[in-house]
Amino acid sequence: PPPPARPPGAPSPASSQFDLSWTGPGQYLTNVVDLARDATAPPTSMDELVDALQREGRLPTPQVRAALRRVDRRAFVPADQRNSAYEMRPLALSYRTECFTPTCDHGKRVADATISSPSYHAAALEFLYPALSSRPPNSATVLDVGCGSGYLLAAFAALGARAAHGVEYAPDLAKLAESNLRAHDAALLDGGR
Repeated sequence: PPPPARPPGAPSPASSQFDLSWTGPGQYLTNVVDLARDATAPPTSMDELVDALQREGRLPTPQVRAALRRVDRRAFVPADQRNSAYEMRPLALSYRTECFTPTCDHGKRVADATISSPSYHAAALEFLYPALSSRPPNSATVLDVGCGSGYLLAAFAALGARAAHGVEYAPDLAKLAESNLRAHDAALLDGGR
């Protein structure tokens, strides 16, 4: 038998990237509810995070998307933040830095250190990709000032930088970056990348 006709106003499958074809009142409603939930659900994996950034127009370059898929943000956030690793926001690194500015009124001011939001990392990689890709393979060098957890360094290496150097004024954060990079890919440190 032919499929049932769509109700008036129901979108045709050709008008959407989602399957909203009419298979009966219950199924159509289920498809719409699933579509609405999927549009607002936070990413739960690195692939979903990269896909969300691409949908937002923040990752137009396939090579940048591929590099980010190879570096899981979850491995660069503290254990107590891992359930939030794919959210579109900065996350605390569970480290507080002291302000050594002489004008501090209480002698010691602290500021939370964070891993930047995924959109910031996407912007940095997209911005530098043309410069990295215009050089001979594995010949570009990148400097990340305030490397924090080391995530962006690993992403630059995945994008094809011959060397990605990180500078961090807080010794404990520098150790955190080194530890995270070694766990992610020890060859990055041992090979001088």
